[in-house]
Amino acid sequence: MFIAIGQACSLPIQASDSASGQTLTYTATGLPTGLSINSSTGLISGAPTTAEASQVIVTAADTTGAFGTAKFIINVVSATLTNPCGRRGPSASTWPPGPPSTPSTGSEHGAAAEHQDVSAGRH
Repeated sequence: MFIAIGQACSLPIQASDSASGQTLTYTATGLPTGLSINSSTGLISGAPTTAEASQVIVTAADTTGAFGTAKFIINVVSATLTNPCGRRGPSASTWPPGPPSTPSTGSEHGAAAEHQDVSAGRH
């Protein structure tokens, strides 16, 4: 995923829990400077301030301690993007998109967090 420096972006994270009635809490490590995650909704938002490539790990946990994680890369670039918050940069040959993330479950009945597809330029 590519984001331009200073470009406002919203990236929803979707998660589900196999135990009904559980409240999920979201955390993230490795977010680029200027982005944060809403612990109640899982929405990653903000405007990055520094060009960098960051491996982000999002965790969704329920009140029983069950959890799931998703890992993905956010590339912050100092270029004008025609598809902000999307997987394609200014040139597919210059900045090829990374592979999609694969969610993993932290326990047998855990919550599974996943990176929502933003390749259509939703933001």
